[in-house]
This record gives sequence, C-alpha cells and structure tokens, in this order.
Amino acid sequence: MRAIQLTMLPQESTTSSDADRIEDKTQLILDATRAQRDVCLAEKKLADCILKANSALGMLYKFEMLEAEKKLWEANVHIGYVRHSAHQSGVTLYEGCKPQKRRRTFADDAALGMEAEFIPGTER
Repeated sequence: MRAIQLTMLPQESTTSSDADRIEDKTQLILDATRAQRDVCLAEKKLADCILKANSALGMLYKFEMLEAEKKLWEANVHIGYVRHSAHQSGVTLYEGCKPQKRRRTFADDAALGMEAEFIPGTER
C-alpha cells in the first residue's frame, strides 16, 4: 500500500506525518468501499430471496387457480346434468335471466300516485 501512496505523491515533498494521514485516509476509503460492497451483496441476496418467495407464491396461486377452474367446470357439468334431468321429466326451471316485460296500465299509475294527465297519449 505504501508503494501506491508513493506513486501518488513524490517522496521528497511529503513528510512522515503527511504520509501517515494519507495512509489513514486511504485505509478509511478502502474500509468504506468494502462496507459498500457488503451492502450491495446483502441487497442482492435480499433481492434473490424476494424473487424466490414471489416465484413460490406465483406457483401456489397458479395451483389454486387451476383447482378453482376444475371445481367450476365440475359445477357446470353438474348443473348441466340437473337441467337435462329436469327437462327430461317435464319440469320447467326458472332461468332468472330476464323478467318478462309488461305494459303499464292506468291502475299501475294510480297505485304509484300519478294522475292520468301525465300518461302520454291520454287527454282529459
């Protein structure tokens, strides 16, 4: 290390106390650089661990998704069997998709508290 310091500063222009201070400073810089390297290695290790955990969770979620898809498929098949059996026996099932529309009547308007003059197409 002294050879590095001597090449940085000519020997005749430095005193021993200057050389000691430069050596001390160089040692501190080297220690700080090693500490920064250790921090970078720890960050890399942490990132690797996080990646491993996320990969494991991803595989778990994919497994659970496939299990849920299987259960959904089995439920749909079971519903199909029930509907087919009901149809074969003549039972009408309520689908619940769309209610049938019906026209409004004057009795409906009266029940809602509306007067006849608000109904389009009617005159007094």
